[in-house]
Formats: sequence, structure tokens, C-alpha cells
Amino acid sequence: MENLNGRLITYFATDGLRLKGYLALAKNSQTTIIHIHGHFGNFYENDFIPKMAESYAAAGINFLCVNNRGHDGIAEAYQDKKVVYIGGAIEYPEQCILDIKGAIKYAEEFSTRIILQGHSFGCQKVLAYLVEAKAPNEFVLLSPADTYQLQSNYIRPATIPEQLNRIRREYSDRMDELLPISEFGENQPGAEYYIPISAKSFVSLFGGSLPELLRYEQPLKYYLKASGFVYYGGKDTLWTVSKTVVEQFFIEHLEDLTFYYYENGDHHFHGFETIVAGEIINWVNREKVH
Repeated sequence: MENLNGRLITYFATDGLRLKGYLALAKNSQTTIIHIHGHFGNFYENDFIPKMAESYAAAGINFLCVNNRGHDGIAEAYQDKKVVYIGGAIEYPEQCILDIKGAIKYAEEFSTRIILQGHSFGCQKVLAYLVEAKAPNEFVLLSPADTYQLQSNYIRPATIPEQLNRIRREYSDRMDELLPISEFGENQPGAEYYIPISAKSFVSLFGGSLPELLRYEQPLKYYLKASGFVYYGGKDTLWTVSKTVVEQFFIEHLEDLTFYYYENGDHHFHGFETIVAGEIINWVNREKVH
């Protein structure tokens, strides 16, 4: 990666929260892809990030990979010069729109074309921004899993509405506490683990609309007049439905869809990072001619 013109950057969400990221600039490029990481992620941890940055920059595309307020578990941050605590365990997910607006504002200083790219739970955040803002941005969704169904699988035979009512009742006077391991996580073949979360953040997440944006078998009604690229890996342990169901979902919700299925790809497309990046580059370049 010696040829990358990259640097650490600071940007501000529209509520004044200071966040960090990494910017790889391509020579004389006005096209920027903004990457939105998933739950408990950050702008640097996933192995595909440096390879994607290198591939994009070499193809003449700027890559802005940013932290959102759901980064890591619990982290120190600054807002209006005051210390605050943010992170995946305590975030209000609907505030992601403030982060994305701030990242777009930062990228507009050097970009005339901005493409939003989400990975995992970052896909819901990208969709939340696009639906809320009625924005025309092109977008890339990498491994857009059904968070609602995954949680339903984790707590069955209980249901999420039952769980929400119980947590609101049991934690009414201690909503900042982290929930026990039985409350939130993944229980999929090959992916079994607890995810730390506060009662307040859990209620914000599943009492809100973000998980509804990717409920594949009970789809929320919305339609985006935009172009999107969706990656689906055949060996992703977080899939709850078939490739056909996912593709049909996006056909019904999106004006212009490019659906890329990689049979051997997992949730993070390990070993195939440059292949997936290359397909996205082809899609970006193909879109330029329209």
C-alpha cells in the first residue's frame, strides 16, 4: 500500500459529535465511496478495508472509511468539547443519519459524486439515511443481513415484541445497564456469540425502524429511486434466507439493482477482497456512462 495517498481524518456528525476516519485519495478524482462499518466495527478492523482502499484508489476512486457512533463497544468521544461515551453497546442507532450527513458534508469538499457503502449492520444505516433523507445517492451494500430475524432466532421461542415489553418493564429504572448474555446475540450455525448491549440501546434498536428496513420475509414498504450494488456471499453464516429471496427483496425496493453473488464468499469475503472490490469498481465505472 505504499502508493496510497492516505491519511487519518476528523469529521463531525451534524449534532457536533467528533468522529475519526481514513481517507485514501485517488489522483484528480471527484468520485468518493464512503464506507459505513457494522455493529461494533470501526474504520480499520476488517481485513477488506486496506485492500479495498488500495483497489479503489488505483481505479481512480477516493475511499473515505469512517467511524460512526456505533464503533467498538464503548468508546470515549467528544461533542462540543465535552467528553461523551458512544459505541455499539450504548448507541441510539437512529442517530446514524447524523453521522452519515456529517461524512457526506466532509466528502463534498472534494467530491462531486458520492457513493455510500455499508457493511453488515452498516447496510441498515445506509438505507436509513437514504429513506429518511430521500437522497439520490448511489450505494453499495455488503452482506446486508436481516438483524430482526437474527435476533428472533437468538431468543426463540420468545418473540421480539415480548422481549421488548419485558425489558421495558424489568429495566425501567436502570436502562443504562448492560443486558445479560441471554438477551442479544447470534445463534446461527457457525456463528454463536453474545453481543453486549444496554437496555436503552436494545429498546432503541428493536423499538425503532432500522431492523425493519431489511426484514426479508416481512418487508417494510419503501422504494429508492437510486442505483445500488448488493453483495451476497454463499458461505455467509448470518444469512437467514436464500439468495433468491434477497435478490427479489431488492428488486422490489430499488429502481436500479446490480446483485453480485459469490458462492465461496463469507460475511467479510475473506480471501476474495480484491475480487469483490473489482466488481464494485466495474459497477461504479459502468454507472459513469449513464
